[in-house]
Amino acid sequence: MAVPDRAPGMVSIFVLVVMVLTAKVMTTAFLAVSDHLQLQQFLHVSEAYADMLQQFCRANAPNPLLSNGTEINGPEVLLSQADGPVHLRITAKQDGCPYIRVEQAMVADNRRMPLVKARRCEITPPGGADHPVYSGGEASFPRYALVDFASCRSYAEPLPARWQGFFNLGGRFYDARARILRIRREQALAGSGLLLLPKGIVFSEGVRYEGRLICYSFGDIVIGRNVTLRGVFLFTDKRIIVGENSHIHGIMTAGTAISRGEGSSLTADRDVLKPFQTSYVTF
Repeated sequence: MAVPDRAPGMVSIFVLVVMVLTAKVMTTAFLAVSDHLQLQQFLHVSEAYADMLQQFCRANAPNPLLSNGTEINGPEVLLSQADGPVHLRITAKQDGCPYIRVEQAMVADNRRMPLVKARRCEITPPGGADHPVYSGGEASFPRYALVDFASCRSYAEPLPARWQGFFNLGGRFYDARARILRIRREQALAGSGLLLLPKGIVFSEGVRYEGRLICYSFGDIVIGRNVTLRGVFLFTDKRIIVGENSHIHGIMTAGTAISRGEGSSLTADRDVLKPFQTSYVTF
């Protein structure tokens, strides 16, 4: 039986369909490769910006914060042709909370838009380090406005749920959020940091700590028996309860009452009232 010849139009359409499908496959493959290269370049440039900022933060960490209202713009550098030149920009301001100053460092483009940012804070005791209430090391302090410290919370990092000791604070400012922070028995801890404690803190029996620790608490600060804390500033609008044979080196202030068990002691240390300068944190 004879096979009918295909009409020329059918052959042309078949070839056209094949060509279109082939072109579509090639285009899809090209776009996939192009997207992959663009992603790789984006990641490479982002890493370069982050590295630039981290190097500055490490080098500047020992220095004090800039004065309020100060802005410094570094020289321009070209890390990406697509983004154009970028520069380091550092600013400092007094926050709405009277106890905190904030310094921001960023890599910014030529429109002054931040590409990557970091910040650190300087936090001073309520009323200032020279407030007469701190002179004896232990005192009742007028209740501070919770709204002041509530405004500071935007600069605090959430305290990790499994956090076990001050050795992990790393000079940072942490918020314990909606839980009582409990330090387990017999822990020996060191390091520095600042804790915002909406529900209070408990130092269990036998805890030993040495370093620089600031606690701003909206709940009771409870110190168990045979605890030694060196270099602490404990500040609460509720109570401070110190157990038997516990020894505190620092400053304690409470809005309601301070009670101390038999054999406990307080050694005033005004060094804990110096402004606390946090580590840089990217955000």
